[in-house]
Amino acid sequence: MVVAEGPRFPELTRRFFEVGKTPAVSAVRNYIAELGRRGKLAIDDPELASQQFLGMIDETVLWVRIMGDPRELSVTHTNKVVDQAVAIFLRYYLQ
Repeated sequence: MVVAEGPRFPELTRRFFEVGKTPAVSAVRNYIAELGRRGKLAIDDPELASQQFLGMIDETVLWVRIMGDPRELSVTHTNKVVDQAVAIFLRYYLQ
């Protein structure tokens, strides 16, 4: 709905980001930044790192649902997507 109606109702888009996306992205960014501060991950740009991580998941899991793709997303497939995103992310950023 936000994708389809956002251009006509900018307040809807603003609220979606304010209540939905922004808190979730901020939580991931803050967690990644904290792991960087603790020396667990080699992170110099937590914002970019969180966008990269979430992008790997969103493209395969979230957007399929948002765009109404009729393909069934099984729990097994979703878990595989997340596990591989974590593995790719850690391969690059792990100290």
